[in-house]
Amino acid sequence: MAAYRRLCSRLGLTMLFHMLLMNAVYPAVVFIYELIAGGWEYRVYSIGYSLLSAALYLLCFMLPVLFFRILARGEAPVSMGMEPAMPPRTVAMVAAVLGVNLACAYCNSIFMQMLDSLGIGNVLDYIPMSSFIYPEDIVFLHLSLALVPAFCEEFLFRGLICARLMPYGKTAAIVGSAVLFGLMHGNLGQLFYTTVAGIMLGWCFVETRSIWPGVIAHMLNNLMGVLSEYWYTFLPVEKASAVDFFSTAGIFLMALPALIWLVAAREREKPILGLGNTRPLDVGAVSLLPAGEGVRGFFRPSMTVYFVLAIGGILLYMLLGTLFSWLEAAGIPLNM
Repeated sequence: MAAYRRLCSRLGLTMLFHMLLMNAVYPAVVFIYELIAGGWEYRVYSIGYSLLSAALYLLCFMLPVLFFRILARGEAPVSMGMEPAMPPRTVAMVAAVLGVNLACAYCNSIFMQMLDSLGIGNVLDYIPMSSFIYPEDIVFLHLSLALVPAFCEEFLFRGLICARLMPYGKTAAIVGSAVLFGLMHGNLGQLFYTTVAGIMLGWCFVETRSIWPGVIAHMLNNLMGVLSEYWYTFLPVEKASAVDFFSTAGIFLMALPALIWLVAAREREKPILGLGNTRPLDVGAVSLLPAGEGVRGFFRPSMTVYFVLAIGGILLYMLLGTLFSWLEAAGIPLNM
């Protein structure tokens, strides 16, 4: 279908624009900030860095949405799910998303350990990350690592991409936005579980027609990583491990019954006598694409270029991580 191909071409261009912002503009501005603020007192520097990171992240996700709107000018608008809709199942959905994401993160950790045992390193292990020096740092790290990324990423991948793909089927919308979400993270260490997370968040968006349940789940998922680092920085190892264990167990204990309840509720809502699902706004319940056209139409030239560059970047990071791992094993210091 011509409309579907045009949409995928525009989404490909939008993702290329986003890639340019994240890989050129963002690091360039941060580099300039490092030159200017390198001699500042730590707390001032840290607060400034967190606020700058949050602002840059917002721009790197808001501008591609504006770019897409320019490309699609003249077309009928599509709701991005910005309405504050919180259906009764929201809490169960958030718990289910957190549980599945956490399980995938553990599986991913085992996979990365297997690769590490084979000498295949993860470049993220050698890149300095934002960390805690003072307890109050949690406020700014929550802003720059949890809250802002959760909103920005849901706004682009669910509010724009998933919503625009919805008329061509729920599967196309959920899987297409999830794969792009996984590739956006740009490294093998995050590819698997962020893609699965994208599927869960896409499902959440499709079921609620709102980005806000996904924003909440996404923010809580990111916040768990921030809190884990906080505990291991300011608590004795034994206490930090206990807090980490019980918080993880609590999430799983909430997620399992939530998943069971959601599946049971879904079974009760199955169409009767072929009359179909009568829920309002059930756009995308049936794909409008001919068999096989979904994948072929998705990979327009711009989208293909994005996939090539994204996968190439992941392979490059993997090669760099492997190189750093070998150098470290050989006793050669790495100063990054």
